Amino acid sequence: MGDQDSQPGDAANELRNRLAPTAAQMGLRVPVGEGESSDDKIVPEVNLAWPIGKKLGRELGQLISRGCGIYRMGDRIVTVDELTGKTETMTSVRFGSWLEHWVETVKYDRFGELRPVTMGDALAKQVMAADQFRFALRELKGVHPVRMPVLRDKGKRVELLKPGFDEESGIFTCESIRYPTDMPIEEAFDVFHDILKSYPFADLGPALSDFRENRSVAVHVAMTLGNFCRGFFGTGVLRPMAMIIGNQPGTGKGTLAQGQLIPIYGLPKIARKPKDDAEFDKLLDTQAIRRSPYYILDDIGAGLYSNALNAFITEPIHSGRKMGGQEEFEAPNVTQVIATGNQIKTTRDLERRSLIIELHLAGEVEGRVFDQLIDPLYLSSPEVRKRVLAALWAMVRTWSERGCVKVTNVKPTFERWTEVIGAIVRGAGFGDPLQKPELGAGGDEESQAWKEFLGMLAGECMMPGEDSRDFTIADMLKKIEEWEDQPEIGFSMDDLVGAARDQNKAFGRRLAKWKGREILDTQGRLVQFGNRRQAKKRVYPCTVVAAPAPTSTTSEASAP
Repeated sequence: MGDQDSQPGDAANELRNRLAPTAAQMGLRVPVGEGESSDDKIVPEVNLAWPIGKKLGRELGQLISRGCGIYRMGDRIVTVDELTGKTETMTSVRFGSWLEHWVETVKYDRFGELRPVTMGDALAKQVMAADQFRFALRELKGVHPVRMPVLRDKGKRVELLKPGFDEESGIFTCESIRYPTDMPIEEAFDVFHDILKSYPFADLGPALSDFRENRSVAVHVAMTLGNFCRGFFGTGVLRPMAMIIGNQPGTGKGTLAQGQLIPIYGLPKIARKPKDDAEFDKLLDTQAIRRSPYYILDDIGAGLYSNALNAFITEPIHSGRKMGGQEEFEAPNVTQVIATGNQIKTTRDLERRSLIIELHLAGEVEGRVFDQLIDPLYLSSPEVRKRVLAALWAMVRTWSERGCVKVTNVKPTFERWTEVIGAIVRGAGFGDPLQKPELGAGGDEESQAWKEFLGMLAGECMMPGEDSRDFTIADMLKKIEEWEDQPEIGFSMDDLVGAARDQNKAFGRRLAKWKGREILDTQGRLVQFGNRRQAKKRVYPCTVVAAPAPTSTTSEASAP
């Protein structure tokens, strides 16, 4: 029913229905004005002269905690817009006027009469800080803008949440898009094929079977499902980062990243890569405090080296300092991180924390012709969102009907997420999203550069028969300077340390990660640089662990 058709009493009746039972249980008086019946006055009366904790805070909290859209979320008190799902932090300045939507706040005047009065800022601060008020409010653990599933009965049953607040999960569900819940699983596969078939996924052949088994396609479906199924995973369950690597501009990586979110959230907000880890820390603190469901880093350039991001992806609880002060906070990490870029050079740590999609376009971007232009505006249209949401639910529903069986080939550190999402993707007829990628565009080039450098250092500087030799960082830096300009050398200082401001310091920090690692040198020997318990970091002993494997003799090689 549109606004023009609504009757003046509709809102009053709805408000009365929400508050009357609670008010009656609490024995609160409903004021009646001159010429009004008791049915005309719909809001209960709250006396601001009551003691703040044991009466005003407790009873006000009990009264408005049901049906008034106010919740406790971490250390914040928030309101939720029932139509959009937008959360807004409640402030003491706002609280007094907001409260008048739901109750009538009164005080005795000098004649002993109860008169309506707006709660002031100072009193609002005291009430909102009172434990009796805060813990009368229900805890909000998440807001879903569309109907999304949760697991019940210790993961044995799936339920699609209805609009409103779900007591068991602590999730508030809006219904910004209504979609069918009976799509067949075969049609669900077709929905993704129609949207993704024009993307240049690496190693994608012309046949439909190639599309079904393509690893990058499966990763995209998995990440979209992971966002749809976020209600499956409680506090402390880690989510791998989605990384989309293109071999050139124009492959569609930005649209693909947004496509993992648009069915659920509509057009998403996009961020740029921070200039340094200090700025990264601040931005990640903000995501954690807000409990942001996603964080997109689009077009990050050729490298992504961030200790702050590495830690954020693998920490169940994020802690930090609130902006503009020294107050510390802790918040559950519920944010899905997505990053895109061309020829991204990742670190080994970041690659281990990610599910990677590769886009490889062999020809030129210009002149490509599509049956249907797939862009964010197309993906955000209501009809497309309905079809994708219906497809996602079909995949989850099918997994549930088959007994909620999980896969065993999980991704380390992300076991709980990957055992479920991997199973749903495979059950829908796609390939294995957890298959290890063989990266061609970008990838962990830093590790390869270090292996080549250390292997060459040992092979060129340790004579045959020499069991060990000490190398200082100064020795190594000198060798890099000597070698990196030679055309046959496949590494440079930039490959080893990235775009660090002080490359020499960064070199020492990166080298420490190779302490105790075994690699092959250019003479075929297995060597170890330093050891795990090494105290001095300025000197690295290189020790031969195993001699080169013996070559086969002519008779051995020709033997049948």
